[in-house]
Amino acid sequence: MQQVSFVLAASACLCASACIEMPMMTASQPPLPQRLMASDPMDPAQEQMLAAHNKYRSEVGVPPLSWSSELASNAQIWAEYLATRAHRLQHSGLAGTGENVAVWTSGHKTPSQLIDLWAEEKELFTPGIFPHVSRTGKWETIAHYSQIIWMETTQVGCGFANGDGNDYLVCLYSPQGNVFTEKVY
Repeated sequence: MQQVSFVLAASACLCASACIEMPMMTASQPPLPQRLMASDPMDPAQEQMLAAHNKYRSEVGVPPLSWSSELASNAQIWAEYLATRAHRLQHSGLAGTGENVAVWTSGHKTPSQLIDLWAEEKELFTPGIFPHVSRTGKWETIAHYSQIIWMETTQVGCGFANGDGNDYLVCLYSPQGNVFTEKVY
């Protein structure tokens, strides 16, 4: 028996309407299989996603992120859920992690190019104390970018899946960023 419960999204998203509700795994729902182990080496796509994140971090002078196979495994599970079951953007609600989610028509953007789309928010970003870091006055307009460059975040792991004509990218971050009353960097 599969049960789904709904909670409010804790992570930031550009499209507030797409991020209001998200299914959470419950104890009675069998978990999806793990695909990565902590000791697994990074594949070229993972290396490119990490490099894309670190390019933007270096631009603002914050230390590079390291790749987390554990975060990547959880991100992959969620990306596959979005691609095969949800067919829309939703945050996983995984406690203690930051999260960026993207969807694009299959085959038109690489995962690194989707990360570049998040980073385009830097045009609206202004350094400061979160949530007062957007030139628009709305932190939601820069939340993907601010998570990428969040000083206290040290690890990232991403998953990528496709289904129903769309590609889904999920990146999880630890420790999470976008913490109210804290400085971005």
